[in-house]
Amino acid sequence: MFHSPCTGSKRRAAIIAAGLSLLLAACSHAPKPDATPTPTATPEPTTASPSPTATTPSPTPSASIASPTPSAMASKSPEWNPTLDQAVAKEECGHKTHYWHYWETLSGSDDVSAIAQKTYNNGFKCALTQKLNDGSVELLVPKGAKTFTITAGQSDYSRDTDVTVTFEISDPISDKVLDSASLRLNEAKEFSIDVSSVPRLKLKVVAEAAQGDSRKSDISVIAIWADPKFS
Repeated sequence: MFHSPCTGSKRRAAIIAAGLSLLLAACSHAPKPDATPTPTATPEPTTASPSPTATTPSPTPSASIASPTPSAMASKSPEWNPTLDQAVAKEECGHKTHYWHYWETLSGSDDVSAIAQKTYNNGFKCALTQKLNDGSVELLVPKGAKTFTITAGQSDYSRDTDVTVTFEISDPISDKVLDSASLRLNEAKEFSIDVSSVPRLKLKVVAEAAQGDSRKSDISVIAIWADPKFS
């Protein structure tokens, strides 16, 4: 059978077209490459913060209100005007008899406190109602104090004018008398005591008695210690 050249060309073209179709079909079914993977970030090492060390809180001291103690008063400023309630020891006037009397502050007294016609508001006093009655007040010397000053005398309102009262300042630790004065009505003395080496002072009063006088002899005298001051 005779085939023309034109017919052969058509056959080759058809074969080529079929091959291309198969090739295209094969390409369309081939798996597509995955997308470029995103690099995974490497986690940076972290340093763990150290756990806080547990601490035990110190106990909070309970607040308390205490009366002045000798040690507390001894640490006061050297510039100090001591009061009766800061005394570390007291012996009431006439304490050796049944007729004793309390020490009282000048500021708290109902009566005017005057010595040799001069009025005082700071200090303390007590009544002596029998011959040889005595009484005392003791004070701590504050740290750093060099001098103690105080004025002593009988109250202008004492009724007995012929009674002498001895005012004595001593160191009760050593029993050493530092100074003293025997004063009658309308007499006053200002004491100035070196306390640089003295830890404590005792202020004592005694109603003197003449020779032959009985302790039971009644009197009416008020002894005053006025304007006490450490400096």
